[in-house]
Amino acid sequence: MQRFRIAMLVLATVLAVGHTQADELLPLPPDRPAQPQSSEPKETSVHTGPPQCLRWSDNCVSCTRTDINDKPACSNIGPACQPGPLQCLQTAPAENGKTTP
Repeated sequence: MQRFRIAMLVLATVLAVGHTQADELLPLPPDRPAQPQSSEPKETSVHTGPPQCLRWSDNCVSCTRTDINDKPACSNIGPACQPGPLQCLQTAPAENGKTTP
């Protein structure tokens, strides 16, 4: 029983010292610089849509929203679909209430 206690004490000491040495050998990575706020518009994707567009598609996914400030509802992509360029199918209503395609 005494040998077991000594072995456990030695093991605990080795592990504690080994952990301390590992911290000294592996420096922490440097902090990443803060990303400045860009005045450029965010990248347009099929799930965000072009600005001022109510319906759009890339020939694989179709999205629609009832108002410019709403989140879009999008269809699922087909298993073998190859997306094309993003196309606006319906723009936001104009001041007179008419929509333009």
